[in-house]
Amino acid sequence: MAQPADHEKGPDKTLMNPGPRSDESPPSRECGVADLDGEYQRLLVRAINRLLSTELAEFTFAQILDGLPTGEVAYDSLAIPYGDHPIGTVHDELCPGMVDKLILAYRASSPNSSDFQTRLVELVAVAVHQIAALLFELDSSLHKDDGVTDWVPPKSDEYYQQYPRGIADMVGYWAESRIFGGVVLFYRRSPTGGGPEVDPNAIYLHPNRQKITYRIFQLLPDQRSAFVDFLLADDPAPASPFSILPDENNRIRVDPEEPIRETGIYRDPWERAELGRDQGDGRYITVWDRLEYPTTEDYIASRGRAQRRKYGIISEASDSENEGRE
Repeated sequence: MAQPADHEKGPDKTLMNPGPRSDESPPSRECGVADLDGEYQRLLVRAINRLLSTELAEFTFAQILDGLPTGEVAYDSLAIPYGDHPIGTVHDELCPGMVDKLILAYRASSPNSSDFQTRLVELVAVAVHQIAALLFELDSSLHKDDGVTDWVPPKSDEYYQQYPRGIADMVGYWAESRIFGGVVLFYRRSPTGGGPEVDPNAIYLHPNRQKITYRIFQLLPDQRSAFVDFLLADDPAPASPFSILPDENNRIRVDPEEPIRETGIYRDPWERAELGRDQGDGRYITVWDRLEYPTTEDYIASRGRAQRRKYGIISEASDSENEGRE
């Protein structure tokens, strides 16, 4: 994916405005990049162009146009392909008004402020997601007739139905994970609602790779700075910090099993459906694993949340059974 010849000429200004859901009427008008004034527009366009020009972004988007990830990338995901999937051997929309709200918040913040940086990161993450979804919807796969995509998994995965753009949104989240190191998340509650220990401008990633925690982690100050500096630095651009992956020093973790309405950490309200009663809980591991839990305190607290969820399900089932007898 070549970088535009004119560095200040950004991606299509409709990229930030995904189409309406099929069951909704088109909005009268949504904000876009063109609605930003001078310096705000210049910084955003340059940040998106700079990210798209990295080899990692080019390789990620090329796989979407190809129609399949390479085998190495496919097997680097947390949920690797089913054992008999041929890929290992044959192939080495936002809610109405959400974009408006985000762009208005970006425009209202002072350049170089922490809030401005957070909103810029979010706009870039949304752009990457939407570009990936649009590329998928071009339906340009080179593998339509070679049998690879005819393979059917042994069980149905219909999680995509919770997303406005369906499978295209799954591709968008995949692209985020491959480029940034995880799906980019933020703290969505009121800045004063989370207590003094919560940073309202913190940036979180939800990774999906082998040998990496499956839990959401908060970027360390130096990781956040590297992310923001890459987007905002004057030319020549600094070295790309992506993908950003966690280690034991990333001690602020969030259980993805917890409902987003309780954690307040997400980007899109539909991105993680609440666990069903019969779904497995990844927190029930037999031993303390430092990869997942940097400290014993974190492990104990996470297990406690899992236990409360389990007992809550048992209690609800018991109450329903008693009501049925009455």
